[in-house]
Amino acid sequence: MKRFLFPACYLIMSCAALRAQDTVITREGWNYDRQGFVAPASEVEEVKKAGKGIKLSGWVEYDVEIPKSGWYELWLGGTPPEWPRDVFVDGQTVTRLQHSSGDDKLSPAPKEGIQFKEVNLYLTAGKHVLKLQRLGFPGVLPSVWELRQAAAVPDSSIRARASGSRVVEPGQSVEMVFLGGTSEPLEYEIFLVNQMTDQEVSVGTVAYPSVKDPIEKKLQIPLKETGLYTLKAKSQGRWLRPSDLKAGYLLAGTKAANETSREKDLSFQVAGIFSNGAVLQQEKPLPVWGWATPGSAVTVQLGELERKTVADADGRWLAVFDPIKAGGPAFDLVATAADGKKITVKDLVAGEVWLLSGQSNMGGPMSSAPGAKELALAKDFFDVRYVDVYDRTTADGKKRLSNIAWVPAVFEGDEKRLSRWRAIHYAFGTDLHKELNIPIGLVAANRGGTFISSWTSRDTHAKTPSFQATLEQSLREEKERLPELVYLVKAADTIRKARAAAAKAKEEGKEPPKAPVLTADFSNSNSPAHNYEALIETLAPFAIRGVLWYQGESDSGMAEAYRERFPAMIANWRSLWKDPDLPFFFVQVAYGKGDACVTPPGDFTGAELKEAQLMTLSVPHTGMVVTDDLMKPGDDVHYPDKLPVGHRLARVALAKSYDRPLAYSGPVCTRHKIQGNKIRLFFDHAEGLQVKGPQLNAFAIAGEDRKWHWAEATIDGDTVVISSPEVSAPVAVRYSWADSPRGGVLVNKEGLPSPVFRTDDWPMVTKGITTQEKN
Repeated sequence: MKRFLFPACYLIMSCAALRAQDTVITREGWNYDRQGFVAPASEVEEVKKAGKGIKLSGWVEYDVEIPKSGWYELWLGGTPPEWPRDVFVDGQTVTRLQHSSGDDKLSPAPKEGIQFKEVNLYLTAGKHVLKLQRLGFPGVLPSVWELRQAAAVPDSSIRARASGSRVVEPGQSVEMVFLGGTSEPLEYEIFLVNQMTDQEVSVGTVAYPSVKDPIEKKLQIPLKETGLYTLKAKSQGRWLRPSDLKAGYLLAGTKAANETSREKDLSFQVAGIFSNGAVLQQEKPLPVWGWATPGSAVTVQLGELERKTVADADGRWLAVFDPIKAGGPAFDLVATAADGKKITVKDLVAGEVWLLSGQSNMGGPMSSAPGAKELALAKDFFDVRYVDVYDRTTADGKKRLSNIAWVPAVFEGDEKRLSRWRAIHYAFGTDLHKELNIPIGLVAANRGGTFISSWTSRDTHAKTPSFQATLEQSLREEKERLPELVYLVKAADTIRKARAAAAKAKEEGKEPPKAPVLTADFSNSNSPAHNYEALIETLAPFAIRGVLWYQGESDSGMAEAYRERFPAMIANWRSLWKDPDLPFFFVQVAYGKGDACVTPPGDFTGAELKEAQLMTLSVPHTGMVVTDDLMKPGDDVHYPDKLPVGHRLARVALAKSYDRPLAYSGPVCTRHKIQGNKIRLFFDHAEGLQVKGPQLNAFAIAGEDRKWHWAEATIDGDTVVISSPEVSAPVAVRYSWADSPRGGVLVNKEGLPSPVFRTDDWPMVTKGITTQEKN
C-alpha cells in the first residue's frame, strides 16, 4: 500500500505493488511526469479553479513490510543524487536536506532504474512507513527505490548524525553521534575533509563490539579553522562511500561582522541611533538609552538638560527627557559613566522624525529615479537628514542597533553623493521641510523580499489567527534545525562555485578569486519576528512622529490573511511605542510589471493584496497612496519613478498629521448602484474626476454568472458609469484588477489615482492560505 499527501504540490498516483524478493524490497515507476513533477492536466485545471498553486515540491509515503530485522541499504533512482532530499521512517527523521554524490553512484549508472545509494537504515521486522521528501526546485522525487538487506560489513552498518548544531565558530567542536554495530566487531577511523581544499585530517575512531542491535557512539569533531567540512570513514583498509556514513556538512564560520565580544557589549555606550547629526522628535518625551556595567550610575546631558539613571541587571540604562521644541542651535548629547568615561554626540537638532520601513520598493535609489538628480543637485537641505539602521547580535544573543551615521541632503553639486539617499525619503523629507521649515529626520529600516510576518512580534503571531500557522511552522523548522541545514546547502553551493572559478582561473593563468567568507550566522530574515526584533524593537523607544510603510509584494499569495495581519502589525508597533494614535501611512503596492495587460479579467493575488491594504484604511490614523500610474512599459515590480511616491506620502502626512489643507487621496469608491444594464460608481475625493493616460478601460464587469468582461467606462461628474454589451444584467465591477496596467488611470484634479477596488465579495484566490508554500 502507498500513502501520498502533497501539501505543496498536487499529484495523482495509482497504487503500485511493493514486492519482497528475498531481502530486496523494490518500488518501480510512477504514473506522472516526474521531470515536471506535476499532476495530469485535468488535475492541474481542478487545482487552478480551486485557487491553489502548482508547486515543484512535495512528499510521498510508502508502507513497507520488513521480513527480518537488520541493516538495510536504501538505493534510489530517477533523480539526480546531488539534489538534497529528506528521508523519514515511521515519522522519525533519518536525514534532512542531504544528498548523495558521484561517489555513491553505481558504476556505470544505468539510464533507468537504481542509480545511487542514499543511506543506511536499521529496520526491525514488521511494518514501517518510508517517506521521501523534496523541498526545492525542481521538485523531482525518486521514481525507483530499493531496500537491500545488508551483510555484516562496515559499509552497511553505520550512520552518523549531529547531536546539536552543525554550525560553530572556529576552535569549537561539533558532537557527532554514530549509530552502528552488527554481528561482527567493527572499527572506523573518522576523517574531517575540508570542502575547499580536500585536505583530510584524522579526528578519531569509533569501535563497535559484536551486538544484536546497533548502539550509539559519540565523537567530538574539532573544527579548528574557518571552512565547510564533511566526514569520511575508513574501515578494514578501505574508504566508505559518503552515503555509507551520511554525515552531512559541518561549518566553522567567523562571527558575523556585526557581532562584538561580551566584554565590549557590557562596556559603556549610547544606543547606535544617537550618533552625530541625529534628529530628535520635537514635542514628545525623549528617551535616551545605552549600556553600562549593571548597577552603575550614568549621567546624561541633552543640551542644557540633565538626567541621572542607573543601568539595570542587563546593563541597559534609560533617561527620559521632557519634550523640546524645534528651532535654535544644534546641541550635544553627553553621557558620563560612574568611572568618568564620557561619550559625546554632536550636532543634534530637534524636528520631525519619521520611520520608513517595509521591503525593497521603499528603498528605490535616487540615481535611477526620473528627475531626482536634477532636483537634488539644485539645492541642498542641511536639516533634512537620513539614517539607515542595521542590527547587530551581541555575544549573548541580544539584538542592538549598530553605530550608524546620519547623512544630510547635502550634495554640493556632486551626483556621486546621491548614492546614500533614496528617492521616496528625499521627496518626503524635503516636502515636509519646505512646508514646516524645521529639521526632518528620516529613519530607514526596510529589507527586500520580506513578509509582513518578519516585521511582527512573536506575541502578536501567537494571538492573531492568520499568523499562528506561520509561527507554528517556524517553530517546527527551528526544532528540526532546518534554517541551519538550508544555510549549509547554500554554503556548499557557494564552495562548489568558488572551486570552479578557481580552477578556471588556474587554467587561464589568472589570479584565483578570494575564497568565500563563511560566517556562523544562518538567521533567516523572513522568519517570524526577525526584522521586528532586529530593527524595530531595537529602535524603540526612539521618539518618532509616525511610520511610512511600503510592503506587501511578498505577501500577495497570502492576501486574505493580510487583511488581519496588517492591522495586527500596526497595533503591534503602536503598542511598542506606547502610542495608540501613532500615524501609519502606507503605499498600495504597484503592479508586478509595467507592460500593458493582455490577460482576460479575473482573479489576481496582487489585486487581492491591494484590496487588503485598502481595507486597512478603516484603522484610525492611517492613510494610503496609490502608485499604479507610475509604472512604464518594461518596468518590473521595482519601477524607478519613486519621487512621486514620496511626494504623495508627504501630502498624506501634511494633511493628516500637520492639519494642512491639502488633497491627499485619489478617488475612493464608496458605493455602487445598478441602473439597468449599467453600474454607476460613486466616489469620495472625486473633485475633477478624469482619466490620466489613454482610454479609461481598466474596469471589468460581471453578471450573476461571475464571468468577467472588460467594460466601457464613462466619467459622469463625480461618478463613473460602467457597462458592456456582453453583460446585460450586471451585478459587480472591478477596477484595475489585473497583474499589469490596462489603459488609463482614474484620477482627481490633483492627479492622485484611485486605488484598485471591487464591488463584489466573491471568494478570493488566496482564501485560507496563511503560510508561504516552499518551492
